[in-house]
Amino acid sequence: MKFSYALLSTIKVLLVVICTLFVISILILPNVVRRHSLESANRTRLVANGVGIYKSIMAEYEDTRIYSTETTLAFPLSATKDTEDALEFSNSTDYFAYLVKSEILAVNWSFFAALKVPAAPGKYDPYHPDESLESFKPENNAWCVVADLSMEQNWTPFLITKNLQASQLKASYAEDDAPTVKGPPYEDEAIVIIRMGGSGEVMRERNILWKNLNPNKAANSILRP
Repeated sequence: MKFSYALLSTIKVLLVVICTLFVISILILPNVVRRHSLESANRTRLVANGVGIYKSIMAEYEDTRIYSTETTLAFPLSATKDTEDALEFSNSTDYFAYLVKSEILAVNWSFFAALKVPAAPGKYDPYHPDESLESFKPENNAWCVVADLSMEQNWTPFLITKNLQASQLKASYAEDDAPTVKGPPYEDEAIVIIRMGGSGEVMRERNILWKNLNPNKAANSILRP
């Protein structure tokens, strides 16, 4: 009887533990699934926004080329060029502000936000330009932009989320050479890349290698926010 009573007590304890774990799983799993779904949706939206930036630049080029033979693609130049070009920038935030101000991009400032990258309020106001531009700050910008690109550099990155910690594309790398990836929007879990040609992708942690990021071995500088 003593043995049976001890066994029964053990079974009761196990049942309580199992029930408790079951309840916890019911409470936790939906939140985990929801979080992953939200992250996936955010990355998909960011890819779409990045592709939209590229397509807007190309559309503006095609529109102006109809009326002028002296048309320039609105891709940024690095400020180290020592020229007086309107497309010279030292950071990606000023570059995006230029695209919006020039009406190449007709978007609100929230267009450049992402997970853990808060949206700036409002949009560019041509009647109050200084005030509206000041509301768009580096912390509201999820993107780095690769400078000094040409149309011949197909598949070279154009936009990269700012959790890639680099100021230049690495042109010489080993097979397993990986860049430093940390910070918002996706820490070391993923980066979003928009390439010359207009394709976009989410690159997961295990695939974030320079050979995948920069297969053409370009050495362009990267403008950070």
